[in-house]
Amino acid sequence: GAGMSLKKVRCCDNARNGLELRSGGFANLEDCHLYRNGNNGIMTCQNAGPLKTKNCEIHSHSRAYKCGILISESSATLNACKLYGNGLAGVLTEKKGILRAIDCKILNNCNGVLILNTGSARVEKCNVKSNRGNGIYVGFDRQGLVEILDNDIQDNMSKGILIEKGNS
Repeated sequence: GAGMSLKKVRCCDNARNGLELRSGGFANLEDCHLYRNGNNGIMTCQNAGPLKTKNCEIHSHSRAYKCGILISESSATLNACKLYGNGLAGVLTEKKGILRAIDCKILNNCNGVLILNTGSARVEKCNVKSNRGNGIYVGFDRQGLVEILDNDIQDNMSKGILIEKGNS
């Protein structure tokens, strides 16, 4: 697939996703700022290649079902990123999506981190706070591996961490 590196790029006010990866497309982002896009800040889907972000800010995707980052059928590594003010979640992983979040600030979203169905995640050394719903939600028919290590999870309006079995 095709790939690219983005450094110090601002991507905002687009009608749909700020960045969308699919069909093997991959990206490395550093010091980028994605905000106020019509859908998600970043969406990976349809067997996209890996997404790697470092020191990025992804915020203000405030429609009800939109996320800072939506990971589906691909993998994403977030390092020292700040995700805030997003509608559904700071980051959501589902449908074989693999999330690794390290040293991130996930603040003031509806939910901080959503891990659903066959999504898996490792959330490590992150600050997950002041979200309007749950800090980290692991649930519905989740089947993927989840590791939550050495995080500061506080002041969320619902649960810090909610784990539900669902209908599996």
